[in-house]
Amino acid sequence: MMRTYKRATLTLFAVAILSIPSHATSVVVTVENLQPSDGFFFTPVWTGFHDGGFDLFDAESTASNPLETIAETGDTSPLSDLFTGAMNDDGTPRVDTVIFATDGFGGAPVFDPGEKVSTTIRVSDPGSNRYLSFISMVIPSNDAFFGSPDPMAYEVFDIAGRLAAPLTVEIRGNGIYDAGTELNNGLGAAFSTVGGESTDESMTVASHAELDHFVDTSTPAGTTIQATIDTDTLLARIQIRAVPEPSSVLLLGTGLVALGLVRSTRRIDQITSDGPIPSRVSMS
Repeated sequence: MMRTYKRATLTLFAVAILSIPSHATSVVVTVENLQPSDGFFFTPVWTGFHDGGFDLFDAESTASNPLETIAETGDTSPLSDLFTGAMNDDGTPRVDTVIFATDGFGGAPVFDPGEKVSTTIRVSDPGSNRYLSFISMVIPSNDAFFGSPDPMAYEVFDIAGRLAAPLTVEIRGNGIYDAGTELNNGLGAAFSTVGGESTDESMTVASHAELDHFVDTSTPAGTTIQATIDTDTLLARIQIRAVPEPSSVLLLGTGLVALGLVRSTRRIDQITSDGPIPSRVSMS
């Protein structure tokens, strides 16, 4: 009978593991500026998790108003409003956050060259919010940015909501885009001391030709841009990895209790097989 009880305990434990729902998963997102000390900065990085149906931008198409705002000023608020204002196709909410570099120049939360920041993001419904989109403005520039044009390019979770694999995204020079909304002459450019007034233009989103016109110009951080960005030059790295969930700790505790019961029943089996259980001896 004890062996039957032991098998039943193991069965219940297995069922408990398989039946625990996965409503949310926490991941650590790390953003790093890979430029040398005399290189380019970039603004706080917007990240969004969704079902693959959110198209951030398309090359050779006109930039949306939220994209234009980010590419010219770094402000992600209009994009966040647009993103969270709609649901995934199955009715679950999307998840977004902005990753700030709190130690950036002068309190401005921009990513200085060489700066690295990690933050924990709790993703609800990971089985639905499987894909990552991201965007940030390159500074100084008139309207240069890096981002993810393919909404399904970066799968973070599988359909069951498990982390598909630790994800590493490297942004190089060929991953920098021109929003096509402002003339690239350096005048009026964000985070530049060149000054002047910017000039609007009505072009489509395209790969950015070059940022060389900022070489030898200074930034409000007191640096002078000397680094050039070629097609293969590393600008940024984004990494995603899992972190333990509180529910995992609870599950571990449940498992230890169950294993303790199994060990106890095994001991009882051993005693009963060797003979009757001795009665308690009273010490008086």
